[in-house]
Amino acid sequence: MSSSSLFTSAASIKLITFDLDDTLWHTSSGISAANAACQSLVDSSLKGSTDDKVIWKVMKRLYAATPSDYYDSSISVDEGFKREPVMLTKLRKDALRSLHVDLSGEGDPQEFADRAFEVWRDARHEAVAENLASKAAETLGKLREAGYMLGGITNGNSEPGEVKGLEGSLDFCVKAEDVGVGKPHPLVYERSLREAREASPGALPGSEEGGWWVHVGDDLVKDCVAS
Repeated sequence: MSSSSLFTSAASIKLITFDLDDTLWHTSSGISAANAACQSLVDSSLKGSTDDKVIWKVMKRLYAATPSDYYDSSISVDEGFKREPVMLTKLRKDALRSLHVDLSGEGDPQEFADRAFEVWRDARHEAVAENLASKAAETLGKLREAGYMLGGITNGNSEPGEVKGLEGSLDFCVKAEDVGVGKPHPLVYERSLREAREASPGALPGSEEGGWWVHVGDDLVKDCVAS
C-alpha cells in the first residue's frame, strides 16, 4: 500500500473503540485486588466466613441454578454462540446478599451487598489505574487531540471514567450488562454505534459508508471477527 493510500485510509477513520480488559489495562491484578478488598469486608462483617473463594463459589452456584437471570434470554443467538453471564453487577450483588443471609449477617442483606460491591468496584478501579497498558492514557490523549471519537466496549462492568488517568478519555462506554448479551453478538456493536451517534450527532458518516470505524481488542472472536 502506498503512503498516499495509507493517509487516505487513516483520514477516513472517525471512530475508534477499545475493549477494556487486557486491552487498555492488565486485568488479573485488578480483579485480585478487588476480590481481596471485598473478601476482607465479608470476613470482618459475616461470622463463619473463612473461605477466600466463597464469593466466587456462590456466584458460580447462582449462575448454574438460574443462568437466564444473568443475561437477556429474549435475545436470539446463532447456533454455537456461547451464553455467558453478562449481568455481572447483579450476579456479584446477589452472591453477596446470599452470603449475608446464609451467614446470618446483621442488618439489611441488600444494603450489605450494595456496600460490599462498592468496596469491590472502588478497589478494582484503583488497581486498574496502577495496571494500565503501557502508554494507554497517553495514546488515548493523542487520539483525542487528533479529533477521533473514542469509545469503550466491554463484556465486563468497569467504568473507565472512574479510573484515575482515564477520566474523560472516552466519549462513551457500552457494557454487555446494559445490552443483555455479550460480545461477539452484533447487538453490542449496534448499541455502541447508537451511543456514538448520540454522543456526537452528525459527526459520523452513514452506516452504508464503510471504513470509518476501527475497533481494538485482544480477543480474536469477540473483538476482531465480531467487529
